[in-house]
Amino acid sequence: FRMTKKVLSKIYPRVLMGRLFNLFVRMVFPLRTTDTQAGLKAMTREAAEQVFRHQICPRFSYDIEMLLTARGLGYRVAELPVTLHLESEKSTIQIFRAAYHAAYWIGRIAWRFWRGDYDRTIPA
Repeated sequence: FRMTKKVLSKIYPRVLMGRLFNLFVRMVFPLRTTDTQAGLKAMTREAAEQVFRHQICPRFSYDIEMLLTARGLGYRVAELPVTLHLESEKSTIQIFRAAYHAAYWIGRIAWRFWRGDYDRTIPA
């Protein structure tokens, strides 16, 4: 994987923030995925219907809740290698607004996690 300095300088801050965010998430929750925010998720239709039925978190932090819910419902979570080709390094994310929403939702997810909501099968 090679990248020009011009492209690297534009995406490096995003990459660094993503890695720091993931480190924080792994410190708070028992998730061992290397990147919760990659945006690429795959599951069976049955798993998706069960997992997303219990989602309360919108936006970017939904990945964390999805992984905790899947684990709580007894699904196995695995990472698979994917080759991703970037066609644009431009981001439309407003960093401070996104950070505020992420902090809010991580707090809510943490509260539900500490209450035990993700440690058992959640009734429909």
